[in-house]
Amino acid sequence: MTLSEYIIAQGRGGLTRLAEQLGTSKGYLHDLCNDPNRRPSIELAKKIELATGGKVTALGLLGLESPKKIEAA
Repeated sequence: MTLSEYIIAQGRGGLTRLAEQLGTSKGYLHDLCNDPNRRPSIELAKKIELATGGKVTALGLLGLESPKKIEAA
């Protein structure tokens, strides 16, 4: 799950709540969601993974997660 998908799934105020929980700004989280070249620090990526219960992974946020294989049907 991407950070953007997670925030949308949280409903109204999800971005604000997550930003407050992480001690960062809504604007910075917005940038992480909308700029594919933007990467958080390793520390923030770990915090996001913990705050989302592992739904958004630090490796994914840092662009280090291997792409999932698409199996033929």
